[in-house]
Amino acid sequence: MSQSAVRLPADVSEDHVRREAVAYFALLASGSATPSDQDAAARWRSAHPAHERAWQRLERMRLALAGLPPRIAAPVLTAAARRRRAMLKSVLACAGTGALAYGAWRGLPWGIWGADYRTAKGGYQDVTLDDGTRVALDTDSAIDVRYSEMGREIRLLAGQILVTSGKDVAARSRPLLVSTRDGVARPLGTRFTVRQLDGGTRVAVYEGRVELAPARASDRLVVAAGESAVFDAGAVGTLRPADPAALAWRQGSLAVVDWRLGDLLAELGRYRAGYLGCDGAVADLRVSGTYPVLDTDQALAALVRAFPLRLSRFSRYWVTVEAA
Repeated sequence: MSQSAVRLPADVSEDHVRREAVAYFALLASGSATPSDQDAAARWRSAHPAHERAWQRLERMRLALAGLPPRIAAPVLTAAARRRRAMLKSVLACAGTGALAYGAWRGLPWGIWGADYRTAKGGYQDVTLDDGTRVALDTDSAIDVRYSEMGREIRLLAGQILVTSGKDVAARSRPLLVSTRDGVARPLGTRFTVRQLDGGTRVAVYEGRVELAPARASDRLVVAAGESAVFDAGAVGTLRPADPAALAWRQGSLAVVDWRLGDLLAELGRYRAGYLGCDGAVADLRVSGTYPVLDTDQALAALVRAFPLRLSRFSRYWVTVEAA
C-alpha cells in the first residue's frame, strides 16, 4: 500500500496535521530548538505518512525562499521565528501532539505559508469556491477556507481579497463569513474587498451590504454599497465613500489621485520584494496617475519622468527615491 493510501484516524483531519507541521517547522527553524524539540519533531514526522508529506511541503516552500538574498531573507525569517518561539513552546507543551489553536497558528509567518490559498509579492490568484463564491487574492495575500454544513468561512490571514458571494442554496442556515484578526464581516449578497492593515481591517462594499462585527465588541455596523469602513477588534470607524479606483489592482494597476509619494511607494512596495522607500524630503510630494503594479520598475521609471526625482539603488532589492 502506498503512503498516500494510508488514511488518517477519523478524528484527525489533514488541516490538523498541517497546523502541527507548521508549528514544529517554525520551532526548529528558530535556531534555538533544544535536542528534545528535535526529537519530538522527528517522532511526529515518523508517526504517520501524512505528517511527513506535510513536512516536505514546508521544506519545498522554504527552498522557494532560498532565491532571496540572505541579507534580506535571513533577518526577517529568523527574527520572526525567535519572537514566536516562546509562544510555540507553550502551545506545543499544552497540546502535546494534539491540534494547535488556530488563533496561535495563524499569527505565524509559517502559518501563512500553509494557507489554503496564497500569493507571492506581485502575484494574483482567482479562486471559485464550492458554493460559487469567487475570491480574488491581491499580491502577498493568504486565506484559509472552512466550509461545512453549519457555515462558510473565509479567513483572511494577510493582504487583500475581493469577494463576490455565491448563491448558496442553504445561505440562511449556512451563512458566509469573512474573518480577520479584528473580527468578522458578514456579506448579504454582495461584492466587496477586505484588506488586513497594520492597525485594523478595511472593508469596501461595491454591491449589496456587509455587516461588520468586531471581535471584542457587541456593536454591529452594516456597510452599504458605495461605502467603506475600517474596524479593529474593539470598534468600527467612520463610514467613508468606497473608492472604485481601489479595484484597479484587478487590472494590474494602481490608480491614485493626490497621494503622498510616501504612501504611493508603500503601496507599490506590497508588489515588490525587498525595500522600497523615499527620502523624508520628498515623502509629502503630491502625486497622481496610474502605475503598473506587475512591473514596479516601470512604475518607478514613470515617477522619475514625471517628477523631479531620482532612484538610488543599493541593489535590486533596496531602492530609495530621492530629490533629483
